[in-house]
Amino acid sequence: MKIRIGFVSNSSSCSFLINNHTSQPLSLREFVEEVIYLVDDFNREYDWNHVTHEDVLAAVACYEAEGPLVPGQNIRDFGDEDGNELGKVFDYMLRDSGHSKRFGWCLYRMNR
Repeated sequence: MKIRIGFVSNSSSCSFLINNHTSQPLSLREFVEEVIYLVDDFNREYDWNHVTHEDVLAAVACYEAEGPLVPGQNIRDFGDEDGNELGKVFDYMLRDSGHSKRFGWCLYRMNR
């Protein structure tokens, strides 16, 4: 049996492959607005921490330096360790592959 001495964190992050199915670069905000229903799904599934749409949309600014989601595949990291509601919701809710009108997504890698 292994015993860990020191700080142990439950924090996690995951890398996701987000496919922009259009021919134009789209912002992360556009992606978040298109899949905002995932916040409601998160609140139903994980009732230990209510998250609002407003808090998730406000957190988009934390990720803007990564640039737009270009046509094709984009890899983005989200996690509860990001310290914001968007990271928390997407860390859990994007793990199940899905699609919307202009985007598709799937888990790329778990970062522990």
